[in-house]
Amino acid sequence: MEKFTLNGQWHINSKTYDVIGEVPGSVYATLLANGLMEDPFYRDNEAKALAIMDEAFVFTREFEYTKKSDSISCEETGEYSTRKDITAIQSR
Repeated sequence: MEKFTLNGQWHINSKTYDVIGEVPGSVYATLLANGLMEDPFYRDNEAKALAIMDEAFVFTREFEYTKKSDSISCEETGEYSTRKDITAIQSR
């Protein structure tokens, strides 16, 4: 079985946001780093931060794969706000 990492820059998109972020990482970390949300630990910003998670976020990334074996394993190594696991992709 062949393994490779998908860590790096990903396109993160929702109804409101369209930004490039890092994986491993999180929606909150990406929005904070890009100045798209206020500090959730300042005053009453926690409610605003929690409301952001009402949106569905999609992480996408293009990569090339040259088949070297009959299967490939993609493993998630960081934390995500909306999806916690990427287990495996089998190529046939």
